[in-house]
Amino acid sequence: MQKAGFLKYLSRYRAMVPDARDPGEMARRFRRYAATVAQDKQALAAQVWALLEADGAGDEALQIFAQGFSAADTPREVAQFRARSGQLAHVASLRTQLMLRARKSLLHDKTACPEYIAQDKKRAYRFADLLGIRRPAVLQARQAIDSLDLEMGHALKPPRGSGSRGVYLLHEGNRAVDLRCGIILPDRDSLRAALHADVAARRVPLDVWNVEGLIRDAATPSGLPDDWKFHCFYGEIMLMGHIRKLPQPMVFGLDHALRPTRWFQLDPTIPENPAPQHPCQSFLDLARRISLALPSPYIRVDLMTSQEGPVLSELTARPGVLHLHDLETDRFLGEALLQAEARLERDLMQGKPFLAYKTLLREWRAYKAETA
Repeated sequence: MQKAGFLKYLSRYRAMVPDARDPGEMARRFRRYAATVAQDKQALAAQVWALLEADGAGDEALQIFAQGFSAADTPREVAQFRARSGQLAHVASLRTQLMLRARKSLLHDKTACPEYIAQDKKRAYRFADLLGIRRPAVLQARQAIDSLDLEMGHALKPPRGSGSRGVYLLHEGNRAVDLRCGIILPDRDSLRAALHADVAARRVPLDVWNVEGLIRDAATPSGLPDDWKFHCFYGEIMLMGHIRKLPQPMVFGLDHALRPTRWFQLDPTIPENPAPQHPCQSFLDLARRISLALPSPYIRVDLMTSQEGPVLSELTARPGVLHLHDLETDRFLGEALLQAEARLERDLMQGKPFLAYKTLLREWRAYKAETA
């Protein structure tokens, strides 16, 4: 490996300065993220730089570098060194591996990556039906704002979305709750105005909405369900998050051993006594069951609490906030995905049928043929 080339590569990180000229929201969010990444990379680069400038410290510098940079941003020379020396313990990255699966799904009309077939809201609910799992009742599908039935006990959701964008709950008289912001809308006119504003601001890309039966949970302060999000790696749950939107937002995470941990890198301090501390065993069992029914190494299973037990909310192939995981978590989950791929390949070789998914795939292909 050429020291000069390595130093030139590291110099990029010593010069990373966030651009403060664009006042747009996305630019501000990216600057925050870039600043965090830059600080981590700069500190590591400075440490490695000092070692490389010292005589006889090259091997130690490479060890530190291998631990601090992922396979996605490692220069070619260091990647070759790792492969030759067998230092591959730090190359896994959930971010990188899921991005590659997203590209793979585009190359093969989604069929190469079953999680992209199952994550569509309508197909996720059909998958739940095939598995005999509770999910919300769909009262209206793909309707424009002016055609929506805005009655108490309904939930409004766009067919696609993330971060609770465009999700409104009508659970008390004429009032509605904007779940993303926690804002109470006093009447139906305010609700319709909020829906139009979501479409105009592109928070919801199209004026297309679903109306679902509202799930309730008397055990929560608001009477509305909490969300549990399970990162599932073909039957193994390696990270989970508990989210309560009302009356006060609360988010915390648990690792694979049910120990409190940070849900994301930018989260506040871990609560000392989060409540409830652990999901019910029925939630864990159901998330694992859904994961094992899908021939995919990764899926995030979102379940809602209710008086009757867990209810499927959605399936997610590639969560949009993976960049907020710190490097250690990203590697840990990347290793989990590699192990899940090995278990899945073993089951496929042994002839596991995946009957529910095959039915889902057959129906999807029939639909595609009819609409072609």
